[in-house]
Amino acid sequence: DTNSSRSVQNCAFISEGTYYKRPYGAGIRSGCHWTFENCIFDGRGSDETAFSCHNNSDFDKETTQLFENCRFRGTASGPLIRFGSITKNANNIINNVIFKGCVLGGLLLSEEKADTLGRGILFKVSGYSNDVRTGEIRNTDGNNYKSSIDLI
Repeated sequence: DTNSSRSVQNCAFISEGTYYKRPYGAGIRSGCHWTFENCIFDGRGSDETAFSCHNNSDFDKETTQLFENCRFRGTASGPLIRFGSITKNANNIINNVIFKGCVLGGLLLSEEKADTLGRGILFKVSGYSNDVRTGEIRNTDGNNYKSSIDLI
């Protein structure tokens, strides 16, 4: 739902690579605020990301996703965390993602089906005290989104 809150604490999301290969995947709606504390996202046995999220169209309010002391694990050769942007009718509303004290592996910001849902990146990632392997941005609109990832 729009303008809703989600708070998850002390949980482990595990995928053994069977039917649902990704331990956690969701779409976030306008005005939502999510918090994950002391959670593990473990994609063992899967070549998928450990956490995947995309925005939805028709946003009129910013969102926030806070991850505090979380761990992202898996056997994927690429990034373990992915945020996909849908820009069609999205009013260029930014989705804020904050990591505090997390072990991330790799992070990817990308477009979600750019040819049909629009081009550009509408996620901004920030945070501190994280263990980050890589931060990657894949976009087709020709803009530089380097400042969309600010992790220390």
